[in-house]
Amino acid sequence: MTSGGAHASDEAWAKATRIARELDRILDGAAPVREAVMRAASELRLSTRQVYNYLARYREERRVSSLLPRTSETRKPRVSPAVESIIAMTLREMWLCPEQPDLAPIVEEIRARCAEEGHTPPAYVTVARRIPIPVSYTHLTLPTICSV
Repeated sequence: MTSGGAHASDEAWAKATRIARELDRILDGAAPVREAVMRAASELRLSTRQVYNYLARYREERRVSSLLPRTSETRKPRVSPAVESIIAMTLREMWLCPEQPDLAPIVEEIRARCAEEGHTPPAYVTVARRIPIPVSYTHLTLPTICSV
């Protein structure tokens, strides 16, 4: 099954079935799609954006399992392991210093290293989300690269 359907709860299946029923009405109905989506959103108590997202997932195969919540097992990582490694290494070298520099130059350095190795550079937010938040700097082992 797609989207981790083998482990979905009865509640998740019931919700996915309700959504599928509404999406079938949209796909099979004669009403303009926009109006049908607005009606379905109201009926399901979802935003129209959520209905369009479900519709995109459901349209091709029309399988209820495609509407089940996605688990972390089914999601593909968007950043390659090589880029993750570059991010981690650069953050260790440049970010974990007693006086942290601005993040922007570090992101530029990460992007430069990725380009140098032929990888797609990560977005600023991708790097920012990987910054470790230490409880106290006294517990950190700082790399020798930092100049104190």
